[in-house]
Amino acid sequence: MRIKKILQISASLLIAILLCSILIACDNTVEPADTEVNTEESADTVIATDTEETNKATEATSDTEAKTEPTEPVSGVKEYKLADVIDKLKLHGRIASLSSGLACDATGCGIEFRIKAKGKVVLKALADGDEGKFTVYVDGERKKSTFKADPGAVDSLNIAFFGEEGEHTIKVVKQTEAQFTKCELISLEFEGEFLDPPAYTDKYIEVIGDSITSGVGNLIKNAVATSPSQDGTQAFPYLTAEALGVDGSFVTCGGLGLAKSAKDFIASDFYPAASFFRDREAAYSFDRKADLVVINLGTNDVEYGADENALKAETKNFINLIREKNGNVPIIFTYNLMNDAKASEWIGAALTEMGGESAGLYQLKLNKNQEGGSAHPSLEGHATAAGILTAFIEQKGFLK
Repeated sequence: MRIKKILQISASLLIAILLCSILIACDNTVEPADTEVNTEESADTVIATDTEETNKATEATSDTEAKTEPTEPVSGVKEYKLADVIDKLKLHGRIASLSSGLACDATGCGIEFRIKAKGKVVLKALADGDEGKFTVYVDGERKKSTFKADPGAVDSLNIAFFGEEGEHTIKVVKQTEAQFTKCELISLEFEGEFLDPPAYTDKYIEVIGDSITSGVGNLIKNAVATSPSQDGTQAFPYLTAEALGVDGSFVTCGGLGLAKSAKDFIASDFYPAASFFRDREAAYSFDRKADLVVINLGTNDVEYGADENALKAETKNFINLIREKNGNVPIIFTYNLMNDAKASEWIGAALTEMGGESAGLYQLKLNKNQEGGSAHPSLEGHATAAGILTAFIEQKGFLK
């Protein structure tokens, strides 16, 4: 009986051990399933994060702004102070040398250069006032992005990228006028070297004007006359120079007039300065003489109270000033884009009294267009005006 009892106990223990083994085995088969679910949850999290980062990257390279924050130096990348390499640059418009960079203030002014490089090309710029906006051309093609330097600190603008080493031409042009934003171009960073700069064209035109010539309102219809609303590189003076294939300088200021302005100065005060809003007393050198001068003024004169005698007198005075600085160049007074009928009549009388076309003085009626912001011309209006002016210049053979 004792042996039988022992056998019964042993059998019970064996059964218990077998049951435990089965339970353990079952637990082990469940574990991978739990792990697999957790893995799927982690994958969802990673996908969501990647999408968020992609969106951020897309936003950072949008057409409204293209800039990069300063990064750690890359091997082979060198920073070139623009004041030190000015002989490697083609200067557009009235660019002045500063101790720390180049003053790039006026509408349509800028720099152009040739490089052999690869990777990123970064321009460091400083804006004073409103945002400084730039158009960039790479190998003759206008980039869709608008490059912005915000005021208050040096901005690093990623203006180009080249996947392979090659020779390239880059042009950077300021879109906004000086009364809203003065800009300083400080340096360029890239991996490579400068080549000889692009050549200056044989012929050169200068355009003097008000907010119309600055492109105010051509970007935003319901906008006040400030820098976000304007792009001088899409205004009729700049478009005309492009169409003619010549260098241009654009001396413009919203509110400017010949005899009366919205400002405390008139055209004869504004024109001789290298950068009027930076230093009224610092004179422009006029080392390069214009072959043709175009003037679009008069809209503000009547609005701010100029009478016929005053406007005629200042028109004659301004013509004499231009020819004192440039020689006996032909001068075209454009009109009609906005409400300046009375002013254009008085200006025309002054031109006739000075000899008119036989004396190289012309008037050209442009298309009327007030479809842009603050009743200024729209992009389409500027394009049409540029076509009219270009055809007139070619017809007269002013630049042959």
